[in-house]
Amino acid sequence: MAKDKHISTDGFSRRDARQHQEQLDRKKTTKTATIIAAVLVVLFVAALFVNSNYIRRGTTAYSAGELELSPVEYNFFYFSAFYEYQAYVYENLSSFSDSSALASLLPDNSKPWASQVKDQVTGQTWAQYFAEDAAVKIADAAKIIAAAKAEGFTLNAEQRAELDTEIEGLRESAKTTDSKNFKTFLNDRYDPYKRGMTEKIYTQLFETLFTCDAYAEAHRDALTYTSEELAAYYNENKDALDTITFRSIRFAVETPAREIAAEEEGGEPTVLTDEEYEAAVSAAIEAAHTMAEELQERVTSEEDFINEALAYSPIDYPDADATIVSTSGENLGEKEYSLWLRDQSRKAGDMAIFSLDSDTTTAWYLMYYVERDANDYNTVGMRQILIQPTAVDANDLKYVNGDDTKDTDAYDADVAAADAEAKAKADALYKQWKDGGATEDAFIALIPDNSVDTTEGGLYEHIYKQQMIAVINDWLFAAGRKTGDSEVIKSDEFGYHIVYFTGVGELYSDYISEGRLRAEDYTEWREGIQAPAVEKHWAERFV
Repeated sequence: MAKDKHISTDGFSRRDARQHQEQLDRKKTTKTATIIAAVLVVLFVAALFVNSNYIRRGTTAYSAGELELSPVEYNFFYFSAFYEYQAYVYENLSSFSDSSALASLLPDNSKPWASQVKDQVTGQTWAQYFAEDAAVKIADAAKIIAAAKAEGFTLNAEQRAELDTEIEGLRESAKTTDSKNFKTFLNDRYDPYKRGMTEKIYTQLFETLFTCDAYAEAHRDALTYTSEELAAYYNENKDALDTITFRSIRFAVETPAREIAAEEEGGEPTVLTDEEYEAAVSAAIEAAHTMAEELQERVTSEEDFINEALAYSPIDYPDADATIVSTSGENLGEKEYSLWLRDQSRKAGDMAIFSLDSDTTTAWYLMYYVERDANDYNTVGMRQILIQPTAVDANDLKYVNGDDTKDTDAYDADVAAADAEAKAKADALYKQWKDGGATEDAFIALIPDNSVDTTEGGLYEHIYKQQMIAVINDWLFAAGRKTGDSEVIKSDEFGYHIVYFTGVGELYSDYISEGRLRAEDYTEWREGIQAPAVEKHWAERFV
């Protein structure tokens, strides 16, 4: 076999073989290092990618119909659910005197919400609770967005101005917080990473939800009803909608003590057995009932009832208004006394005694039926300028004498001076308006710089009987009241009211029926729109 003239195997020693192998090993090591370096670069870039805001802002974490939400956008709905719940707790459960008890109704923000159980029965955590609420909000927004788009609904100029005003108001409120700026404020509220939420993302989300509300409101406002439909609805629901007026006196049951002190000093007290205590409770209940029966026997008129209440408990019933209640039939609930009051055969002067308790009777109530109003009168409207006297603090040290007693004369004098100043201002303003032609536009122009009433334009519409304080109510519903009537009226509660009668409105029964029908039909319409399913996507892990 011929040898290749370019390759010689002569003299190929072990040393040459070893060097050749070392050269191959070096090449392999270099290649491995290159691969490792490349992998590390990829991992580094991936880490930067994962920890950047691209995923949180630019990928889809949840979707519902055509609505796609990035992790940052989803967090907006999630934390909105929390803030709404928090507001509900503080607004409706603020009667908790113990702040710790109130705090127990909310999650502890110093710990992960996923580690805190909200419902001890189901084991649901706070995180799950808010996630479920967020899903409902997302689905609801998606279905309304789709409906609005199908109808070609867009915000008009007035609505856009309102949208801008609301966002600007939020910017202003952010200045009162510890946040450095609006962006920081948004991240503090809606992004646990404190960097993903931007003003652009927020305003787009806010505009989306604002448009949903505007579209739904437009649909609700477009609902119309004939007078026949309103009358028919009211008649079908009279027991719930009629206004029922009655008076009542409460006769408390004096709960007996289980332990009776000894008659002689140093003697042993008597402790009642269970049977003796139950008998004492029954006797106390019967005694209170007897008192109610005896008072009922003495009453032959509404005036008698009022006088008996004043005599029975001057503290609880200092005046005639303390015994009276006027409310719609539905507000009475389903107690025995409620059914008695709603009975359409009831007549003025009827009386009965009831216990309002579901188990143990703690009090008896003597009820006196006054009247049932079908609300077949017209509502009214008014504008007002409210002038209040400067507040005088009775606890001010200047009203303390040298012997630490109150100088009531000085206090009363300052109260009278403040009242006189307010009256003078109201009278002067009223005269200025009257001398200037007494038009409604001129009245409105005086409101911003003079009235403490923050109602826009001082305007109150659809006013029903007993809605306003007594002196205003009596003036508004006085016989012969007509558009343009005006007066300065003093109230003990607020000060001096410069009032302007804007006119008579619709029947109150129609107003009630229309509000109910509109609410029912709107709810039916909204619930009738099919909500899309809320779906999770891979970026959900970054919320």
